[in-house]
Amino acid sequence: SEFEGADLRDVNFTNALLMESGFVDVRIGGADFTDAVISRIQQKQLCTKAEGTNDSSGLDTSYSLGC
Repeated sequence: SEFEGADLRDVNFTNALLMESGFVDVRIGGADFTDAVISRIQQKQLCTKAEGTNDSSGLDTSYSLGC
């Protein structure tokens, strides 16, 4: 999936299969990536943008990404 330019704030990606997805210029504040399948490269890129806490799960975005 390509999420280029998407506003993904507060999205719940728990257990999502996101390998090879594109996350260029996305906003992920408050998103929950708990147990999502992403590549190490994606993880590093997303960790640079990780901020906030998901309203539903109460988890910090950076924690759910394993940053």
